[in-house]
Amino acid sequence: MLILLLITIVFIFFISILLFKGDFIHPGMIISEVFLFSTLCALYNVNLWAIDLSWKTYTVIIFGIVIFVVTAYSATLCLRLFNWGSLETEQSQVIEIPKIQHIFSIAFSLFSGFYYVKEVLRIARSVGGGSKEWSVIMYHYRQATSYGVLEEGQGMSGLAGHMYDLMIALSYVYLFIIINNLLIQGVKVKKSLFLPLIISSITTFMSAARIQVLYFAMAAVVFFFILTYKKYGKDMVNAKQLIKIACFLIVIFICFVSLRGVIGRGLSEKASSDPLYYFTVYAGGPIPLLDSFLKSPPVSSEIFGKELFFRINRFIGGTFNIPELIYISHKEFRYSVTGYSLGNVYTAFRSYIYDFGMSGLLLFTTLTSAFYSFFYGYVKLKPVSQNKSNTALIIYGYMVSGVFLMSISERLFSIFFSVNSLKMICFIYLANIFLTRMKFSR
Repeated sequence: MLILLLITIVFIFFISILLFKGDFIHPGMIISEVFLFSTLCALYNVNLWAIDLSWKTYTVIIFGIVIFVVTAYSATLCLRLFNWGSLETEQSQVIEIPKIQHIFSIAFSLFSGFYYVKEVLRIARSVGGGSKEWSVIMYHYRQATSYGVLEEGQGMSGLAGHMYDLMIALSYVYLFIIINNLLIQGVKVKKSLFLPLIISSITTFMSAARIQVLYFAMAAVVFFFILTYKKYGKDMVNAKQLIKIACFLIVIFICFVSLRGVIGRGLSEKASSDPLYYFTVYAGGPIPLLDSFLKSPPVSSEIFGKELFFRINRFIGGTFNIPELIYISHKEFRYSVTGYSLGNVYTAFRSYIYDFGMSGLLLFTTLTSAFYSFFYGYVKLKPVSQNKSNTALIIYGYMVSGVFLMSISERLFSIFFSVNSLKMICFIYLANIFLTRMKFSR
């Protein structure tokens, strides 16, 4: 059944190439790409995990992908009515950040990073993480913040959290400028532009997390493809460039795996002997986990949209003092029939089905596809003024992980539809204005 799933997704992938004319980062293509990758990772462990996929799981995954592709193609047809694609190509220009803003951004990132890590250490020590060994400190911090063991007042300082978010927002703007300038200047691009990005990445590593680096990588790929299209008026990415991008992502994933011990996550005996196994658990585990969920779902919750609207529920619960709406978002951990831990991420489809049944799968897959497809078409095809960085494209880069990670977890409704993400969008907008549009007299 897993092989049949793989063959069917490959077929959908080739159909998508025809529908979207080889636009590999169109949401309608990404959906089949990421599920194809996750299925391959599951297939790598098919005997080890003794995967026995049901027809229902096969149907849910294929139905979800098809609905997503059909909606994406419909959105593409609608966008053609605007005739943006027939406009002349945009004249690419190097984006210069004024010296004052550049120095301030680096200094702010350094200060924010130190302050945030200081808060991380404080929290870790408050729950017994006083060890001199960094991995132990990170383990205690991750346990404290992920599983709700902190007392009131022990959590992250609000100021530190806001400063960290603003640092990340600055990094997305810098990332866009780096990609834009690389396409024009090549290796001559200013190396100091990388500093805010490096600082924010190191800060993330030192707070028991790595995923933000993957988000930056996804955004970088999107920026590269779209800016290339805007420069030439058509998709100019060839096989050589695709290989370079693949190598870039492989390096990012290797770093992702290598840093596991640094952030307080130990290796199982199997992962220690087979580094590829650890990675395939993350990417391939959601396929058998979705199958396990469909075969034996947990008891349904009385909370409306418990998984899908997690952050909205927490905001309402905190604002109006409704304790039952303040809960931990983690799903249950499950194991293969051979005893190996598969984790607790079940693809985006799990949350749709758990909260709203099969009708939820249809509705929220359609809404997710429509949102990303219209947003993608807008940032790719709509012209922007010269000498200005594209704020909408930067925001899309910030949110694009929601479609790249659909074969692993749901993000659009559970993460991005929240007050915190609205704050991040405002920060990106303000950071872009500060770096590229404000002029200070000397």
